[in-house]
Amino acid sequence: EISWVLSRIRKKGVKDQAALLEVSLGNNNLELAGCYKIASALRTVKTLVHFDISNNNIGKKGSEHLMQVLTNNCKLQKLYLQGNNLQAEGLLNISKGLQKTSTLTVLNISNNSINDEAANSIGNVLRQNSNLQELYLSQNCLQDVGALCNINLLNLIIFDISHNHITKKGINNVHMVIKSTAKLKELYP
Repeated sequence: EISWVLSRIRKKGVKDQAALLEVSLGNNNLELAGCYKIASALRTVKTLVHFDISNNNIGKKGSEHLMQVLTNNCKLQKLYLQGNNLQAEGLLNISKGLQKTSTLTVLNISNNSINDEAANSIGNVLRQNSNLQELYLSQNCLQDVGALCNINLLNLIIFDISHNHITKKGINNVHMVIKSTAKLKELYP
């Protein structure tokens, strides 16, 4: 399936690549080599609004390849990266790639062994984004979630931090999140 996707991107040429809006490659076991190929093919695309590369075990090295794709797509709205073993270093790369993006409405970085320090890096990037509606951080190594309280949560509808190791201080921070957003409809602590 990956070869087919890559050949379709190449056959369309640069003109059609410029209009590519959605790439969904979840659950394809891409790992590092496949991630490199996908990132190389998408490096010049600047129009992605939906990017799903979830459950591919790309690791922190794979996130280095994705950084350029994310940097070029400042109109990205939905990003699904769950289940990729990104860890703290990988999420830092993703954070760098998202620095120019203020249109993100959905971010799923669940199940990536992310700690509070890594959550802080994504929290710093998300401060500029007032459009975020869904934030998924379940199945990580979070305890405090304090950095996430500093992001712009005015439009947050879904906040999932389930299956972490949230401390009492973290629960207090979650309470602050709940108070800061009037639109929150679903909370998974």
